[in-house]
Amino acid sequence: MRALLLTVSFMIAGLFPCWGQTSNPLDPNVKPPLEQQPQTSQAAVSSDKTNWHFELGGSLALLNNNFGQWYSGETKIAYTGSKYFTPNLSFGSQTRPEGTQQVYGAGSYINFGKYAYAIVGAGVAPNHGAILFPSFRYDLMGVFRVPPIKGLLMTAGYTSYRMGGGNAKIASIGSIYYYKKVVLDGGISFNRSNPGNLPSQSGYLSFMTGRQGKYWFGAGASGGNLNYQLMGIIPFNVRSNAFGFSEFFQKWLGRNWGLVERYYFTDVMDQYISNSIGVILFYDF
Repeated sequence: MRALLLTVSFMIAGLFPCWGQTSNPLDPNVKPPLEQQPQTSQAAVSSDKTNWHFELGGSLALLNNNFGQWYSGETKIAYTGSKYFTPNLSFGSQTRPEGTQQVYGAGSYINFGKYAYAIVGAGVAPNHGAILFPSFRYDLMGVFRVPPIKGLLMTAGYTSYRMGGGNAKIASIGSIYYYKKVVLDGGISFNRSNPGNLPSQSGYLSFMTGRQGKYWFGAGASGGNLNYQLMGIIPFNVRSNAFGFSEFFQKWLGRNWGLVERYYFTDVMDQYISNSIGVILFYDF
C-alpha cells in the first residue's frame, strides 16, 4: 500500500495557517526589538504601553478535485513587555476529510542591538492518526539594518522540518523596505526535500500600509515549484508548479483590541485550487 510523503519543498503562505512557525518579520501585532512602525510617536507608544498580546482565530479553506473543506483554529499569546525578547506560545488545530491534528509552537524575537535582531521558533505536532503538520519544525531568521540606506533591512532564514517519514530544509534571503507608511517585502527560497534530495525554488513579493493602533492592510503574491517523492513499491518523483495570492486587513475596534481578516488563494497546478478565509480576534493587555 502506497504511503504519501507530504514533504513538499514549497508551501505558499496560508496553506497551513498555524505550524508553530517563526513569527512574521512584518507582523504588526508583535513588534520586534527594532522599531517596526517608524510613523508611531514615542508619546503614543508610552501612553498605550501593554505587556501581553493575545490572538484567537479560525479559518475555512474550500478546495476542488475532491480535496474537501479544511477547518483550522489557532490561538497565540506573546509577552511584549521586554525590549530584548518577545516570547510567544501558540496552538493550532486543523481538520480535513482524512482527520484532525494539533500543533504546538513557541518562538521569540531576540534583540542584538541597534542594527540586528533574530526570530526563532519551533513547533511539534503529535501523530494521532492524520498527518497534516510537520512532526517537528524549527525556524531561524536574522534581520539586519543596512546603514547607508534608510529604511532598508535584509533578511536571511533557515527552516528544517520532518513530516510523514520525510524531511525538508529551506534556506531563504530577502529584504524589507520602509517608506513612509508603506512597507515592501520580498525574498526567495531554496528548498530541498528527502527522500530523493530533490531541489526546488520559490519567491514572494508583498506590501502593507497603515498605522499601528488604527489599521493595517497588506497583500502579496508568491510562486514556485513543488518537488517531492511518492513512496511505494517503485518510488517516483512528483513535480509541479504553484502560485498564490494573499491579503489581510487589520482594524482596531478599541484602544487595545480589534479584528484581522485574511484571505489566501492557492493554485497547486494539476492538483487543486484552494480559497481560504480567516478571522482573528486580537487583544493587548
